[in-house]
Amino acid sequence: MRSVKRYTIFDTTDFTKAAFTVTAATNVCTSNGHGLSDGNCVELKSATTLPAGLSAATPYYVISATTNTFKLSATKGGDEIDITDTGTGIHTWYKEGAGKSVNVTGLDYITIGIDTDGGGDAAMTFKVAVSNSETCPDFDKVQSVTNQYAYAASNNVDSGDVVKGSTGVAVAGADTNTMYSVNVDNVDWITVKVSGRTEGEVKIILTAIDE
Repeated sequence: MRSVKRYTIFDTTDFTKAAFTVTAATNVCTSNGHGLSDGNCVELKSATTLPAGLSAATPYYVISATTNTFKLSATKGGDEIDITDTGTGIHTWYKEGAGKSVNVTGLDYITIGIDTDGGGDAAMTFKVAVSNSETCPDFDKVQSVTNQYAYAASNNVDSGDVVKGSTGVAVAGADTNTMYSVNVDNVDWITVKVSGRTEGEVKIILTAIDE
């Protein structure tokens, strides 16, 4: 008997942001009550100039997290980045990266609904990532022979347009309420990766049919 399976991959509560300051001598970022954990992926933005050693539109990974502080690494679980000054202006971190990984072995007719709320100016990019590995890869780490996954093309159910997997769906200048279908033949794991988020919240729901 067919049944519908629904999985929330992202919810607005997963997409937090807050201001932070830097102590260059220790590479420590301070953001009171930030809620981040080691391994979380963030991108950074500054009203003026980011601290030297950090760049905008670049994924960083949280390490050495405490209640109010954290350090950043260029790779998940890697070494801390050497930050050599405090920058100028207000700096903001944005949580992003891979969402919940779903095992879709034996499921069919995968659709992914994406709804953003940015007050009309949401800005972020979505990419569908899939793997046929026996065990779930770490989608926040780079693709490799020991961490195998790929980006999957999807079809906009409204227009029928095909979205290239490595390009993804860009939301810029307006909110979106869209749905995409994904071919999951021989796919065991699927998630959605979010990058370049500088405005807006998002909720992503995966729906599938269990035959």
